[in-house]
Amino acid sequence: DYNVGLDILYNTSAVLSVEETEKAYGVTIYPNPATDFIRIKGEVLVSRYELYDVSGRMIASGSLSGSEIDVRNLSAGKYILGLHTVKNNGRVMTSFIKK
Repeated sequence: DYNVGLDILYNTSAVLSVEETEKAYGVTIYPNPATDFIRIKGEVLVSRYELYDVSGRMIASGSLSGSEIDVRNLSAGKYILGLHTVKNNGRVMTSFIKK
């Protein structure tokens, strides 16, 4: 509801665990837990990313030219990572822990 400043994110294709993401989309993020960088490998080409905290607020986003996302500036905790794929304009959601 935009009148009270609360954004609700709806994603019917969200995946809840890293293992499910690997099976469904062929995408792996590592290391998990992460300290400095998250690396992405998989069968799909990822063009950009979005990072959300556990309350659903977007805290970072950007284009992905390589296979690394810098997470050094994040506080320790759990985060949700949205990866936008090039081929089918889809979005893969997974989570990771920052040490």
